[in-house]
Amino acid sequence: MAVTCPECTTRFRLSEALCEDWRDPDRALGCPHCGVFLRVERGPERTGLRSAILGGFCGAPAGMLFAHGYVTGDAAVIVLTGVVMFGVFGLWYADNWGRAMHFVPSGYRQVIQASPEGR
Repeated sequence: MAVTCPECTTRFRLSEALCEDWRDPDRALGCPHCGVFLRVERGPERTGLRSAILGGFCGAPAGMLFAHGYVTGDAAVIVLTGVVMFGVFGLWYADNWGRAMHFVPSGYRQVIQASPEGR
């Protein structure tokens, strides 16, 4: 996963990041270019009520139609209700776990010293 530093706009991988204390979230992810440590923030939490209503009104009838199509052997009903159930699951996933994750400065900075010219 690539991370873009909001201070110096350098892109770096997690394997290249600075880490002073992995137990402290403010000092676990640092930019190797400028030394600013970043903290992970997510979007606002959601209650999930909208997902429950959508799943109840769309997922339950689609599941019953899927079972009916399976019993009767109607391939078209199986495919169409499978697509609907897949779409309902996709919307539920996007509503619950699709919140944007971004990195903000944690307020901690490591001083990066330049290496001597001879080395």
